[in-house]
Amino acid sequence: MGHAVRQNRPGAYDEFATSVNDQTNTPQTPRGLLESVPDPDDAILRAAVESTESIVQRFFTTSMSFGTS
Repeated sequence: MGHAVRQNRPGAYDEFATSVNDQTNTPQTPRGLLESVPDPDDAILRAAVESTESIVQRFFTTSMSFGTS
C-alpha cells in the first residue's frame, strides 16, 4: 500500500486490496479463518431495525460530546 501512495499508482493499490481481501488460498487475518454462513431463520426483521435518521442523529451527538469534554 505504501508503494501505491508514494508513487501514486492506483493499480498497485488494487493489487494490495486484492491480496488482502481474497484469502481463499492462504488466510492472512482472523477474518480469513472465518466462514460466514447466513441462517435465514436467525435474520433480523427490517421493522426491528432503527431508522437511519435515528442512528445518524445519535452518532453526531455523541461525537460532538466527546470533542467538547
